[in-house]
Amino acid sequence: HIVGEKVFASEYSKSRSVFGIMILPKGRYVVVPTTTSSDELGPFMLRLYTGSSSGARELTMECPSNGCPCAANFVLVSTVTIESCSELEIPPKSKVKTMDPYVKIICEGEKVQSIVVNNEKNPKFGTKATFYRKKVDQPIIVEVWNCNTLVDDYIAEARIEENGNESGISKELQLFGRKKEAAMEKPGKMKIHICSSNDLQYL
Repeated sequence: HIVGEKVFASEYSKSRSVFGIMILPKGRYVVVPTTTSSDELGPFMLRLYTGSSSGARELTMECPSNGCPCAANFVLVSTVTIESCSELEIPPKSKVKTMDPYVKIICEGEKVQSIVVNNEKNPKFGTKATFYRKKVDQPIIVEVWNCNTLVDDYIAEARIEENGNESGISKELQLFGRKKEAAMEKPGKMKIHICSSNDLQYL
């Protein structure tokens, strides 16, 4: 698999245990226990303490199982990075005056949500999501929302219709409305990067 960004690494030590403390934004992470010798194997115990439920589980498969032979199989894996948005505007009917945006990446029923960027009309996200896909002709939808105290405001959305390739492509997308306003351009742009492969173990 393509190696993701490293967010923490502890020092190697001859002691019985090694620990680390860190503050991480909401997201998906992989913990990889290692030794100084790459060919050294052995049992280990991993304890994870979090302020809220982490949903941690052991990774035992390289990619999802296709399951029942009578059902449609996964045919493509895509990794999308939402880099930034620009020139966002607060919806006219909104009761708030501050722009605290976040994005939701939606693909075939799966959702990944970014952190909230406070008081910023040109937010930088860097939010990455990987999807295993059966319906490659359906666009990946990226919704932009404004975080409020009670009810969040929908701002606009971008549609990623190109799947890219294993090297990846970068695009700047226009924002649009949804439902009856799906064809109506909305203020703002979104920069994204997408790479895809028919080899489900590649990304």
